[in-house]
Amino acid sequence: IVDIVRCSYDPNMKKVSSDGPSLDSLVLMNTPLEYTIYFQNTGNDTAYTVVIKDTISKSLNINTFAVIANSHQVNVNILNNEVTFTFKDINLVDSSTNELLSQGFVKFKISPLPNLPNNTEVTNKADIYFDFNLPIITNETMVVYVDQLPISTSVSDPNSIETNFIIYPNPASQFVQLEWNSTFTSSSIDIYILDITGRVIQILDNISENNL
Repeated sequence: IVDIVRCSYDPNMKKVSSDGPSLDSLVLMNTPLEYTIYFQNTGNDTAYTVVIKDTISKSLNINTFAVIANSHQVNVNILNNEVTFTFKDINLVDSSTNELLSQGFVKFKISPLPNLPNNTEVTNKADIYFDFNLPIITNETMVVYVDQLPISTSVSDPNSIETNFIIYPNPASQFVQLEWNSTFTSSSIDIYILDITGRVIQILDNISENNL
């Protein structure tokens, strides 16, 4: 005899965006952040209650927290830096029954604390509970607060006089050469090295032609 365990389950996702100047994962100081938590019931039965628990980074000002959008009626409780979103009686059908009606989300806005140190990393993830199931942990989001955003540039033709920066060889395996021309007036620059996802993996401060 085979019994079917009827329960709800969610492959969730979390996103962060800035409400102001940013470049990839770099965000200018004092810029508010917008977080969106998506959830979907891909189980084989209706989810009657969905609870999201989100521990807010201590680099963010919990007093500025505000929900700005939600797919279903939600109750919000804040204890210290933990925010709990409770979707009671949500009756979220499973995705095989109705793909659209199996989904939900909550979006909130929050500002950073003043006077954060330069290059402060802010990471965040949440736990999602469907009925009595174990929590499902979202992906981790990350932004870096900086005093000044780097100039956005791309690898260009080294013979182009329009380009402030020249990086060669391209492609490269271990080392690259970086040059900037006279149209760029700053005597030093900060270099941010990002991986393919936009995560900052190394920062070189105050680089000049004498120490590059």
